[in-house]
Amino acid sequence: MAEKIEQHGRLIRMDDFPSGDKMRDVDWGVLSKIISIFEKYGVNYLIATSPLLYAGVSDEEKLNSQHIHFLKKNVLTGRVVMHGFNHGFHHPWEDIVQTWEYGGEFKNMTIEEIGHKYDRCHKILSCLDTYDSSHFVPPFNAINQNLLDILKSRNVKFIHLNSHYYETYRQDRINFYDIEIMMAENARTYAHSPVILNNIYSSPGVITMHWVYDQDYKCIEEISKIAGRGT
Repeated sequence: MAEKIEQHGRLIRMDDFPSGDKMRDVDWGVLSKIISIFEKYGVNYLIATSPLLYAGVSDEEKLNSQHIHFLKKNVLTGRVVMHGFNHGFHHPWEDIVQTWEYGGEFKNMTIEEIGHKYDRCHKILSCLDTYDSSHFVPPFNAINQNLLDILKSRNVKFIHLNSHYYETYRQDRINFYDIEIMMAENARTYAHSPVILNNIYSSPGVITMHWVYDQDYKCIEEISKIAGRGT
């Protein structure tokens, strides 16, 4: 995967399947359209997903949910990666921003709890041929040491972060071991698609979007044309 990233120069990270906002209705038809654009232009892309939000109570039900069927049907050349467990939906949503400095979804979780939930999500996603367990995308780009300890123990190779939160919350103080940071530059490659398109030639690397909010097909197609060529 790292070789592919270096070859193309740009990796598109699309966050938040099935959702990243408790207060917003979602239409998977939008994401299906976006993925089809990525596939059309040969984009190197990730779909970041939170498996404990899938339909069903048991893990077996989640394994056979419409969420898994959607990913199997739509993600053909890209990769599905873990985006936390339930995207922090267990926290009061009105206070979610206050958790980011302390790990967001992982705030107040013991290392054992994080490990247990990681293993559940890994088992669910492992039914997908396109699942890439070497990447991990933390919701809100929020992390803490307990999370990194588990990621190291599970052989995760890449963690995706945002430059602004990395600096604001002094994430450099965390021990990343040998896990490589895939940094999206805030407000340039971590932005709505018109901003990304405006900066794409000067900002190679990881491009991050959130399909729940960013649904400008025209801009996404222009970005995909460029990213797919690796220019």
